[in-house]
Amino acid sequence: MNILVALPILAPLLASGLGLLVRQHAKWRDLLTITGVFTATASAFAILWNVDADGTHVLRVGGWSPELGIVLVADLFAALVLPVALSIILVTELFA
Repeated sequence: MNILVALPILAPLLASGLGLLVRQHAKWRDLLTITGVFTATASAFAILWNVDADGTHVLRVGGWSPELGIVLVADLFAALVLPVALSIILVTELFA
């Protein structure tokens, strides 16, 4: 489940990278953007559900110790704010 913590970051990042490759085709670029934000939003709701059921989740990126590496933490507050923020971004992107 810990990889799920990184998915709201990785999905839009991957979609934006692929969007640069197809920037000449507006329909493909828009589809990639919507797909990336939708994937991030769905994973945010999954994180909320898992944090509510199992408690805080921690992902140490690269396996480094917390003093040297990046640590992603999904506690209940972050798991509540993330779906709200991504839902607003998704609705705004659909409207735009």
